[in-house]
Amino acid sequence: MRLGLIFFCGLAIAAALSWGHSGRAAAYFPPVIPPTPTLHAQANGAEAATEATTTPPTGSLKPFNEAVSGLTVSTGLFTVYHDLQRNRALLGLKPNQLNQNLLFMANLESGLGELGLFRGWPVNDLMIQFRQIPDNRIQVAVPNVYFRNPQPQAQRLLRESFGDSVLTTLPIQAIHDETGEILLDLKDFLINRDPVNLSAQFPWALGSYAVNTEASYLGPVKAFPENVELEAVMGFSGGGSSTSPFSFGLSSLPDNRGFNLRVRYSLSAIPNHPTFHGRQADERVGYFVTAYRSPGRPGLSDPFVRYIHRWHLEKQDPTAALSPPKEPLVFWIENTTPVEYRAAIADGVKWWNAAFERAGFAQAIDVRQMPDNADWDPADVRYNVIRWSDSLYPWASGLGPARVNPLTGEILDADIILDASVVRDLMLEYDTLVTGAAATSGPSAGGLSPCGHPLGDRLMARLSSSTNRAQSNSSQQVNAPQRVDATDYCSGLRGLQTTAFGSLAIATLAPPFSSREVKETYIQQYLRVLTAHEVGHVLGLRHNFLGSTLLSPSALNDPGMTQSQGMTSSIMDYLPPNLASPGQPQGDYFPTQLGPYDLWAIEYGYHPVSNPVTAQRELQPIADRAGATGLAYAPDEDVFTMLDPKASAWDMSDDPLSYAEGQMAIAKTIWDRLDWYSVNPGEGYGQLRQRVNLVFFHYDMQAAIIANYIGGQRFTRTDPWSSGGQAPFAPIAAAEQRRALAVLNQRVFAPDALTLSPELINRLAPDRWMDWGQDPFVDRIDYPIYDRLLSTQAFTVSNLLDGYRLLRLRDSEFKQQGGEAFTLAELFDTLGQSIWAEVLNPPAQATAISSLRQGLQRHHLNTLTSLVLRNHGSGEGVTDLLGFVAQEATFGAPEEARVLARYQLRQLQEAIARHLNRHGQRLDIATVAYLEDARDRIVKVLDAPLRGQ
Repeated sequence: MRLGLIFFCGLAIAAALSWGHSGRAAAYFPPVIPPTPTLHAQANGAEAATEATTTPPTGSLKPFNEAVSGLTVSTGLFTVYHDLQRNRALLGLKPNQLNQNLLFMANLESGLGELGLFRGWPVNDLMIQFRQIPDNRIQVAVPNVYFRNPQPQAQRLLRESFGDSVLTTLPIQAIHDETGEILLDLKDFLINRDPVNLSAQFPWALGSYAVNTEASYLGPVKAFPENVELEAVMGFSGGGSSTSPFSFGLSSLPDNRGFNLRVRYSLSAIPNHPTFHGRQADERVGYFVTAYRSPGRPGLSDPFVRYIHRWHLEKQDPTAALSPPKEPLVFWIENTTPVEYRAAIADGVKWWNAAFERAGFAQAIDVRQMPDNADWDPADVRYNVIRWSDSLYPWASGLGPARVNPLTGEILDADIILDASVVRDLMLEYDTLVTGAAATSGPSAGGLSPCGHPLGDRLMARLSSSTNRAQSNSSQQVNAPQRVDATDYCSGLRGLQTTAFGSLAIATLAPPFSSREVKETYIQQYLRVLTAHEVGHVLGLRHNFLGSTLLSPSALNDPGMTQSQGMTSSIMDYLPPNLASPGQPQGDYFPTQLGPYDLWAIEYGYHPVSNPVTAQRELQPIADRAGATGLAYAPDEDVFTMLDPKASAWDMSDDPLSYAEGQMAIAKTIWDRLDWYSVNPGEGYGQLRQRVNLVFFHYDMQAAIIANYIGGQRFTRTDPWSSGGQAPFAPIAAAEQRRALAVLNQRVFAPDALTLSPELINRLAPDRWMDWGQDPFVDRIDYPIYDRLLSTQAFTVSNLLDGYRLLRLRDSEFKQQGGEAFTLAELFDTLGQSIWAEVLNPPAQATAISSLRQGLQRHHLNTLTSLVLRNHGSGEGVTDLLGFVAQEATFGAPEEARVLARYQLRQLQEAIARHLNRHGQRLDIATVAYLEDARDRIVKVLDAPLRGQ
């Protein structure tokens, strides 16, 4: 995932309701690659380079020779004078290096294994300039590249209208009398000033800590002709209470009052490639972009110019249809990577050579193994490295950050980080430390958390948006990587759990004595596709969540089909393992090659053009193939709207509804087969408990995929002229929406839809270790089966009655061309009839309403109450997580939904009264008490004042 990075999604709720939470996250980060240092527009200091004064008055400055006396000299792009034993280093700036664009990048060279503080992870990327100002000072500025104009006079106006950012101001230590070289104190710059805003990049982890300058010191210095590599060991102290709701304790430390983080800083020149030309983006082809505003573009209404992110590749033989590049893209596999996984990782990288052949390049990518005795550092920006990391609570299986020239979109450097936890999860060797802290408020809570459910992600993002905006001035600078938020974390969590579920399915459903061999195949296939996904990001590609819709459900397990055409149209989707239904032949678990979209997207981004001026005209025929089979595209923002039921993460096939229903059947089969012998020798019942939770997670995900058909629309990114006026929207047929609702009524809301045997439930004891990784006094010991079953049903109800979904349903009658529309009224009526069947359509001999049915009906009643009163955000009457979800999910619902909810409450009031009058004497006390309470609550709601929207 690209950053596809990572927040705790339980936090906003923890702040709102004072609940505890601990966490972990995301599969192909995913990503998820954080936006790179690329920011939109021409450096405002371009002209300032000729205006700056480069020889300020020396005043009280030290003599140059005295300042550098006794220091070791390292020469390269910059000269560094250092004595690390004395914790002293000076950066030498030549006069011609002032006001020049430089890339300043920071990564974590060491981590803590949790909360996003992982070895190799990006911190911040900036394009900076050193600018001299009066009083012997240097400003470190971030040029505003959002606004450009090729005309010098117009550019001067833009520079005066839109300001640059200033990170810090440093005192000049000394100036050479003859050369004018300026010395800056690197300790002051890197440690005292924290130029990459380290604490603000990880507020959830570092919010209760402060940099301890006395405990911080400079690390090794390496100078090269095009870059300087610096290191600072940042000491942090604190660990007490924090005013930030996004602050969590660190459990991997023996004493959380203080720790060190090694931060690698790279200061490098921006390469000058005269033959590289920015390539215009096309909305139908999914690339990350660098954008800038260019006022007054003749004949165009859109003032923005958007360049895709891509590497600089040139053919050795420009006249050949297929030619090797002058310089291939080289990726090194870090020597910390386990030997048994290196071949699969290399294969995943090499897959992309097939795509570059479509663009005219032979063997464009080369994969090399980093020697064990290598004399270079994987963090050196001169090397593109696939790094192997490890963590206590991983937030992603992989991450692919790239660094980009913010003026042109040229990718300059990239690293890929793979987390060792992916193998543990695939082998089902995770423990309560991993899945318990990540997925829930604790393993014995039964997995009750909004995180891991698309609706929960959306609620968390909604709640945390104001906090993110409040922090944006200090921590979301335009040149910073995309901030990690709740949806990123939760998305990553779903990825890890999805692939772990595949391992569980293999272990549970595979024929006896075959699971070891099958599991090894599963792991190797996943490592290939995970690596290929992350490489796709560092080649410039965004996610494509329509990638999984290439084949029909029946074709997915036909190896002849999947290995000739591909299993998916794109590996840039978040792909679940392809699991065959019990009794059906199993094909490949994951794609074994790129899909047609991947080949096409690389062709658009890297196909050489004969003339940069006519590039768009030459590339237009490639882009215009967007409507062809297998070339559909839907990025993250399309998924977040929950509009197109096919544009979803972790779904599969061209009929996700049928596939999801089949996956529910698989989940129920696994539940039925789990028993004490599902626990491996040496494990405890805590592992069985976690596997049961894993199946619940999978079931919830399938319900969410099916729910997206209600009020759904197909959305196609299309060009009006090349498509002949094709409409981008097409409502889902009413019959298909009814089918989806019928499946949910049968498999989620029906009284017998979710059942676990008492024998299994009574075996679900948690791990009871009393050590630094466990707290046996936090959660329930017995398995909260009622809460867990109700959670699946309640989240599905709130998902169906989500305010934005109801808005789309209201509008659907205006969009249907021929045939009837699926309406708000039909949803309310069908859902109500299913949930309240015991009251609205009671059998001749009325029976007790079970506690689980009461819970489902109560959640539905709470949701209708929120719609009627418009009380979202008030917190009134909220006592638990599901109460919060019922209240907040209705935000944005239209007035028509409020009226229907009020009508349904009135109908329920009358039906409950009739039911009590007719059958009250024959019903058990618990059922009568429940119905009387529901009736009285409805009366109060109908009489209550209406709140504003």
